[in-house]
Amino acid sequence: VVFLGRRVLKFYDEDNKSTLGAVLAGKTGIGKTRLLYCLVEELLAREVRVRYVSWPQLTTRIKATFSGYDTSRQTQASIVDELVSARFLLVDELGFGTSGNWQRELAFALIEGAIRNGTTLVCATNLDEKGLRAWLTDPVMRSPRIYNRLVSASPHMWTDGLDVRLMQERKAYRALLGTEEGEGEMAPLARRNTGGAVASSPSARRHP
Repeated sequence: VVFLGRRVLKFYDEDNKSTLGAVLAGKTGIGKTRLLYCLVEELLAREVRVRYVSWPQLTTRIKATFSGYDTSRQTQASIVDELVSARFLLVDELGFGTSGNWQRELAFALIEGAIRNGTTLVCATNLDEKGLRAWLTDPVMRSPRIYNRLVSASPHMWTDGLDVRLMQERKAYRALLGTEEGEGEMAPLARRNTGGAVASSPSARRHP
């Protein structure tokens, strides 16, 4: 996970015109959202314009404009334009919730807008490659055009590793019981998933 952040910044450092981003896909708890937060901090420190949004937050915000009670006078198009106007756009929880025509077309608008404006797009999703492709594909047309556009702008990367949040909870639970790791009922859980890449300390690496 940390390697991915370094790679995105490396492309940016080597060629300021490069818009190559990434899609970080993997199970919950391995540090995807934490990495996005660290990228935001690093880019802001470099005075680079960056936007962060979670997919559920974005869809809720846009749906609010459909009602007659919204006073912001924003539209879906204006919200998308605002997001893709940044040099970097970080989208968390892509693929959250059910997939429908509106969700897919919104994703397409974001991707196309980022490509058109030269915005580096970095996304995080809990779906694997097959699941993300299915979420972005119209079940009737069966065209992978949206998925293909996404990975052309942001090469897909699957990561795996420990659920850091779960391991922290287990550590706290052991401390509460006064047991050491490897003792008692928590031992089998602590021994599970011992391999893989862990992004447990990106905050200690302010420069990914």
